[in-house]
Amino acid sequence: MGSPLIGLAKDALLLNLGRSLPFRVTMMVSERCPLRCTTCSIWQRAEPREPSIDDVDAFLSANRKISWLNLTGGEIFLRGDMVEIFRLVAMRLKGLALLNFPTAGQDPHGIAGQVEAGLATGLRRIVATVSFDGGPTSHDRLRGAAGAFDRAAETWRSLKRIAAGAGGRLSVFAGMTLSEELMALTSDPLGELIAELGLAGSHEIHLNLAHGSKHYYRNLPAARLRLDAIEGTLEKAAAGRRAREAAGGGWSVNLLERIYLGCAREFLSTRRAPLPCKALRCSVFVDAGLDVYPCTIFPRSLGNLRDHDFSIAALRRGALWRDTVKEIKAGRCPGCWTPCEAYPAMVGNILRPGIVKMARSLIDDGRKT
Repeated sequence: MGSPLIGLAKDALLLNLGRSLPFRVTMMVSERCPLRCTTCSIWQRAEPREPSIDDVDAFLSANRKISWLNLTGGEIFLRGDMVEIFRLVAMRLKGLALLNFPTAGQDPHGIAGQVEAGLATGLRRIVATVSFDGGPTSHDRLRGAAGAFDRAAETWRSLKRIAAGAGGRLSVFAGMTLSEELMALTSDPLGELIAELGLAGSHEIHLNLAHGSKHYYRNLPAARLRLDAIEGTLEKAAAGRRAREAAGGGWSVNLLERIYLGCAREFLSTRRAPLPCKALRCSVFVDAGLDVYPCTIFPRSLGNLRDHDFSIAALRRGALWRDTVKEIKAGRCPGCWTPCEAYPAMVGNILRPGIVKMARSLIDDGRKT
């Protein structure tokens, strides 16, 4: 069997040539959360949902061609059976190139142990992101829990130690969502986090823009993030990645991150996705009740997997799916620039002259630096 990365590259090429079978899935495996964030209301659900382990197994068994799987919550490690899910993913998705997930990092010892056990299942590539909101003061305030930052930092350090001995199979990043609430508390969230975690620079932080989502974050109506509020932070992040490239490290990842940051300015100015969206052609979102949506932002359920033998391919045969694809192509979706859709959009538009020109410009900019 060839490398799963080759399979993912083939999926990306076919997507650029018009393929429409999703190979990237974001699956919500729990709505439970230990925090009380002001920017997200998942935790407010009176009876949090999560698919059973049998549901997860049935889904993986029915969709074995997934090459990129994102498991999300809530907090996925509150389930108690994540090691079994990791085992099922390794067993059912033989062509999986990448498994990634976020965590709030509130159980440092438990999370580290489960990730270590996940590696032992044979998963070839895991990317874990520990979420932060600036430094301790702003983080604990926005997360609604004293000591939340310290616990997340301990989790981050524990996972980094595991990654150091994992032979490249585990990557660990600090993630930060830029929101109006965060910028009201600190003018330099990147600097605070760099100092607290002892990072080499802003290139070690993956940024996201705050979004509103009726069916995922349940934070609508949401205040609009203004470009002028975060422009300095975006430039600081881009400068950190230019410096990383100049030093000869992380070139491909830095380029994608810089395209994301550059396009973030356009999105905040126009409120439209800077690149044609590839939702339903590259990626789908499965919520904790197993309803399938185009993405985490477009609140249109295309059906429940339990009614279609857990198969995404079966759902694709429906008229609602086809009509929704047409709407997305025509730009009649809500529009977003969240990494869950931005990275598939970058991958799915790599042959477009516009993105090639942008990449060349960023490369030249890095050389000048």
